Amino acid sequence: IDCLELLSPHCVVERLTAETTDEFLIAPEWCRDKNATLRLLERRLAERDTWQGKKFPMSGYDLPGDHTP
Repeated sequence: IDCLELLSPHCVVERLTAETTDEFLIAPEWCRDKNATLRLLERRLAERDTWQGKKFPMSGYDLPGDHTP
């Protein structure tokens, strides 16, 4: 989440996790359930009242609740 806050709000994050079958998954265990990982990320962002680009220099996103480019 700290990294997302510093990342430009105009940068598209293509992949945070992936999917595979149990047969091929060695580690990490947290990537077994992609949807759970994404829900956890969304929950943590909400808990911290933050979003991608919040701390990006000159992003213009310094007002709480203003998440639009």
